[in-house]
Amino acid sequence: MPNWCSTSYVVTGDKKEVRDLYEKMKSLEEREKPLVKNGFGVTWLGNLVTLLGRNWEEVSCRGEWSELIVDIEGNELRFCTMTAWAELRQLRHFLQEKYPSLNFYFRSEEPGMCVFQTNDTGGIYFPERYKVEHWGEEDEYCMDMEDVFDVISDITETTVQNLEEMNKAIGRYNEVHEHEPIFIYEFKTVND
Repeated sequence: MPNWCSTSYVVTGDKKEVRDLYEKMKSLEEREKPLVKNGFGVTWLGNLVTLLGRNWEEVSCRGEWSELIVDIEGNELRFCTMTAWAELRQLRHFLQEKYPSLNFYFRSEEPGMCVFQTNDTGGIYFPERYKVEHWGEEDEYCMDMEDVFDVISDITETTVQNLEEMNKAIGRYNEVHEHEPIFIYEFKTVND
């Protein structure tokens, strides 16, 4: 059983290519049965690979997409994937080959192995570089450590102004709230 990785994508580029990718993904979503028999359903990524003319066994596609949204005027397509272990780099490269004008920006989260990544080096679509996870509460995405200090101050009801104070506050809090701990993750920037 894999750890599941959640990845958010923003795809930008030529309006025709954005529309074409969106229409293909939408057509698959609207099918009654998957294009290829699988355990994920109509939004299995292997269906998309097959529709785009490649054998799904040649491209890592273990997962599915959701939350498909398009803004044709802004030349933007957004969707999320849930995939085994990591962001499917091979699949993204395949899509970039099929649609050469498109840029695929992503932010991926696989907490089981503490893998938090983005390729949005300029922070255009995914500017947050930290995530504060607090069980029982909604996760907080933070731009910088100052934002993290503010979030930790609010949760722990203490004043946090630096890393040492933050680590002490989290340690004390987690000792008392062992079933609702605080975790902080940093998104590593990857280039590829």
